[in-house]
Amino acid sequence: QEQQRKIFVECLSKQLEEIDLIMSIFCNPGEAQIKDPATICHFNDYIEGKSKELVLQLDFSIFVNSSGKIEVFFTLPHTYPLLELPEIFIKSNATKSVEMDFKNKLDCFIDTLDKSEPYIYQIISWIQDNCDVLEEQEHEVTTKTDSNEIVEFERLWILSHHIKSKWKRQEIIKTANDLNLTGFSRPGKPGIICVEGLKKHTQEFWRIIKALHWQKMSIKKEEIKSKPFSEIEKLRRFHNFKEVDDEGDHMDMGVFMKFLEQHNSSYIKTELFGF
Repeated sequence: QEQQRKIFVECLSKQLEEIDLIMSIFCNPGEAQIKDPATICHFNDYIEGKSKELVLQLDFSIFVNSSGKIEVFFTLPHTYPLLELPEIFIKSNATKSVEMDFKNKLDCFIDTLDKSEPYIYQIISWIQDNCDVLEEQEHEVTTKTDSNEIVEFERLWILSHHIKSKWKRQEIIKTANDLNLTGFSRPGKPGIICVEGLKKHTQEFWRIIKALHWQKMSIKKEEIKSKPFSEIEKLRRFHNFKEVDDEGDHMDMGVFMKFLEQHNSSYIKTELFGF
């Protein structure tokens, strides 16, 4: 317990020094923002022994280019930089495929860094040096599908150990909407996602979301039907894609079961929970 506290104190001290440096560099109005400024006092209280519990994490965002079109969100685990990696999400006008390729290259760069000292500023500098590709907005090539063409409709049921990160929750919703998928995301522990739509879109959703560094995430059930394109909308059980919760971090299990029943999906509880 004492050894764990020493690690927390060392890591949090490094985080406070780093965020102070970053905020002094990105000091123009609106350029950088700490999600909850109370986190700084919370960390200081823990370091000074005034508090024994760590609740808040350091969440902040930075606009890394002069046009203000590329925003990077950081979430620092309590044992960053020594033991855990930061969570990083990039918001830009680039297409999903361009963003994912950029993120993969960024991950490779992070792998080369010395983890004994904070390295967020090095990450920011790398993004600034390489972000030109994100500023060139691209458009996905879309082709009109004939109404009588036979296409594959798919519904994916995805189970995650947990879904808590604000940025991941936003990314799930944004990606589903971008791909014209319907369904829901239930945050909390466990986390559950259902997406339905054209198979090429559900598979693209899975490719993007599974790359976001989860503790454990898997597809529990795939439901596929082949129908004329004109009949696809009739197969949907959900009118849109939204996050479902119940005045808190996640929907109560009893309420969630009723939600599934309302959408003709109560059978999936066996696949998800084993009962």
